[in-house]
Amino acid sequence: MAVILGTILIILMIVIGEERGVAGVFVLAGNMILLWMCIKFIADGSSVFLVLFIGSMIFTGLTLFAQNGCNRKIVSAFLSVIIVIAVLIIFCGYSIYRTRLGGYNEFDMYGDEASFLNNKIHVSSFQIMTVVVLLGLLGAIIDAALSVSSAVFQIYASNPSLTEKELRKSGNNIGRDILGTTVNTLFFAGIGESLLLFMMCQYYRYDMSALLNSKAFIQQLFVMIIANLGCICILPVSARVSAWIYKAR
Repeated sequence: MAVILGTILIILMIVIGEERGVAGVFVLAGNMILLWMCIKFIADGSSVFLVLFIGSMIFTGLTLFAQNGCNRKIVSAFLSVIIVIAVLIIFCGYSIYRTRLGGYNEFDMYGDEASFLNNKIHVSSFQIMTVVVLLGLLGAIIDAALSVSSAVFQIYASNPSLTEKELRKSGNNIGRDILGTTVNTLFFAGIGESLLLFMMCQYYRYDMSALLNSKAFIQQLFVMIIANLGCICILPVSARVSAWIYKAR
């Protein structure tokens, strides 16, 4: 079934997207290979944060440049994503380390992974959690950055006499317009992913105190919060970077 669905996806991407769809298929394949390489480097003992940062740069570069070419819109979106990811790696890594959110939660301890697989992977669990969180929100950040960058470029193309400050203000206004839909999209994606967790909490009659002390619940809540923080932060950053690049001489 997975093969059939994958084949349907590829066919629809090519038929509907035409040249961009074909490029999207190759980019998807390249990102899958890159993800496998990142996992291999981490498993072999390479610096997790270094692999995460370099991998994020390559992921973003493949997604943006391979499908859209190289122009000021894409460059501004790329730089915006890298800036936000660099900040989030520090913030997210520190937060996970201080709150001890890495590792198995109370449900994972009784799952197949804990029961039948070797747990001695010699990689810090808080670092792995950081990778999981940031790679999960990378696509949403890229999408938001490109939306703002493209919109600011259209404004600049229509009125090149606008100052950098005016372009930045326009970009911030555009960011506010898409903020609500972006946050709600990530919220419902997180709810859908955590639906089984909520059903298990309901089955075991978790009260509010037990829920707030549940590591499984806090892990999922943390992922949703960081994803939304990343998408909120990328909007003004992308507006500022885009305005600066478009007005640069």
